[in-house]
Parts: sequence; C-alpha cells; structure tokens
Amino acid sequence: MNELLEQLARLGGIVSGGPVEAEFTRGWGKHPFRGELAHHWTADRTLLAGHKLTAEGAYWLHSACGLTTVATRQVPLLDAGTYEYCKRCERVLMKPNVEVSRSPGADQP
Repeated sequence: MNELLEQLARLGGIVSGGPVEAEFTRGWGKHPFRGELAHHWTADRTLLAGHKLTAEGAYWLHSACGLTTVATRQVPLLDAGTYEYCKRCERVLMKPNVEVSRSPGADQP
C-alpha cells in the first residue's frame, strides 16, 4: 500500500490510506469534512462539556492546531495518505518534549 501511495504522490495524486484502525488514539489523519489538509489528531472518547455522542462508535478528535471534530463508524478518520500535512500542527509538535510521527497511529502509547 505504501508503494502505491508513493507512486500516486509522485504523479500529483491525492489519496488517503483508508480508515484508521479502531484503536486509534493519536497520529496524522484526514477527516473527510475538515478541509484539504491532514492534521495531527488525538482521540478523546470521553464526554466533552457534558455532551454525549450518540452515533455508533463516535468519538471526539482534537488536532494539535486547535480543531475539534467527531469521527464515527459512518464518517471515520482516514489515514493521511498523500495529503499535505497542516503546518500549524507540525509547528506545535516541533516544540520540545513533543514526539511526532508522519504516519497515523505510530506515535500511540
């Protein structure tokens, strides 16, 4: 799969690597309805401000640059694939004591 993504990137194509794994907790990904860039997301499966998510398999996502959104089984977070990475997320993650990986889920605990 990585070889295919590399070939598509060389040709100028943009494609995701498919849905991230169900156990995703932290890493680079592309949300289908949040712009054109891949962001560094942290999954939050707790309640936020007293709101309960009712969609099946729903969980909150918070990006390093300050975005918040929801992923569900119907609208999952996607592997970053060949999408361009958010520069703000990269800057935040370059601060001391913050580890970052260019692949989704690779920097999970």
